[in-house]
Amino acid sequence: SVWREVAAGGAFPADAVFILARVHGFLAALLALVVAVSGLHEQLVRALARAEALDERASTDPLTGLANRWSGQEVLAREREAASRYGRSLSVIMIDLDHFKRINDDHGHLAGDQVLRLVGETLRTTVRHVDVPTRWGGEEFLVIAPDTDLHAAQQLANRCRDAIRALDVVDDVRLTATFGVVQLQPGETLDELLARVDELLYRGKDLGRDRVIHNVG
Repeated sequence: SVWREVAAGGAFPADAVFILARVHGFLAALLALVVAVSGLHEQLVRALARAEALDERASTDPLTGLANRWSGQEVLAREREAASRYGRSLSVIMIDLDHFKRINDDHGHLAGDQVLRLVGETLRTTVRHVDVPTRWGGEEFLVIAPDTDLHAAQQLANRCRDAIRALDVVDDVRLTATFGVVQLQPGETLDELLARVDELLYRGKDLGRDRVIHNVG
């Protein structure tokens, strides 16, 4: 055999050398492919991590860490679709901090930012894990409450109201908030839903603030 000839001091036959060269070339190409794939995998992992970070940044309010308005609208649209399709309940709670401008005017915008951060954390720890607290804009917040009827949403709003009232904010400021609460009605659009909850919120403001309103009367 070839290997007996080699052991006896003979030279490799030409065809054996050719085969070994082909095998060596194949192994080298395979190794290069493995290295290339490994490099591509690392690049892909880094690219996915960057994409996830950018997506989170785009959907999160940087001050409070809550969902921002754009993200909240996306969630609300999905939950409305699910509620309409499967006959589920959906409620929303709109929150406006009372006399927030006074905090900025009397204590500065840094103090105002700290209050907003505290409220954001308070909402995050008070609502249920299925609820989505959102910074709607300025000192307004919106809580999206899936599978929740009006009565349960009122109870949730009252818990949030009590938690905000208990906050220890700047100096002797007593922070309160006004709440509007609505449940999605059959066939109601998102614009109609948000208009109703906004109307209730401002009804609460007219009645003296620091209260939960779930109907116009």
